[in-house]
Amino acid sequence: MLIVASIVAITIYRLAAFFAFSARLRAQDLKELEPLKEYVTPQMATSVTASLISFVVIMILNLLYERFAIWITDFELPRTKTDYENSLTLKMFLFQFVNYYSSCFYIAFAKGKAVGFPGDPVYLMGKYRNEECDPGGCLIELTTQLSVIMGGKAIWNNIQEVLLPWLKNMLSRYCTRVASEKVIPRWEQDYQLQPVSKLGLFYEYLEMVIQFGFVTLFVASFPLAPILALVNNLFEIRVDAWKMTTQFRRIMPEKAQHIGAWQPILQGIAILAVATNAMIIAFTSDMIPRLVYYWSFSVYPVWRSR
Repeated sequence: MLIVASIVAITIYRLAAFFAFSARLRAQDLKELEPLKEYVTPQMATSVTASLISFVVIMILNLLYERFAIWITDFELPRTKTDYENSLTLKMFLFQFVNYYSSCFYIAFAKGKAVGFPGDPVYLMGKYRNEECDPGGCLIELTTQLSVIMGGKAIWNNIQEVLLPWLKNMLSRYCTRVASEKVIPRWEQDYQLQPVSKLGLFYEYLEMVIQFGFVTLFVASFPLAPILALVNNLFEIRVDAWKMTTQFRRIMPEKAQHIGAWQPILQGIAILAVATNAMIIAFTSDMIPRLVYYWSFSVYPVWRSR
């Protein structure tokens, strides 16, 4: 219900912002943006600002979903630690899946699909017109939404991983400092660092799985997503190495036969990605209409005339 409410609120914002930007972004107001004049359109301004608001809502809802998933799993009282981790993994992923991908699925497969025809528009509840896509199609809006959420999530996660443990350690050193200049052993200094979470690498797995979903589920609309993911992961390796060696206590190694519930989740995303990309090419993009026009009305008549 929270996701549905947020989508409805952002849809209302899109309609209101489009009318506001249409009234303000006029030709004479964009003289100073001459090189970018053709890109600064009301539809693009609405799409970018709505994507930023959607990203903020997603980050806020993540905090609620995380606590709710942990509360439900604790209430179940799993028998073993492995059962606990598998149950929490499935719940957390389902919450994150709906939270991160719902807006993208809405733009790709629902927005602008039931708007009627010129002179005969479709009204919701008899008085509200359904939201329409840009004249160029919904693909550019899907690309904008995907790039803002994926890029914003990567930047925000890296900032959190760097700043939060560093600030906590600085505050801990400030509160526990002593007037004497006694040399503290290294093992005692390491013990004063931040403790490792009980879930271990759970959040690292979750971050990579969500990124894998962005890269595979909607890659047809944003082909640069794998490159951005590669750059982020290269940077993430160094951030995690710095964090684990300087900001956290030494991690105790644990044996594991496999990655647990993450394996079927990754397989499910890979299977779903085939269907979503095929549907994006077929229903969201204009690739098929262009090919039909090219082979039926542009090239074939030339061959036939010859």
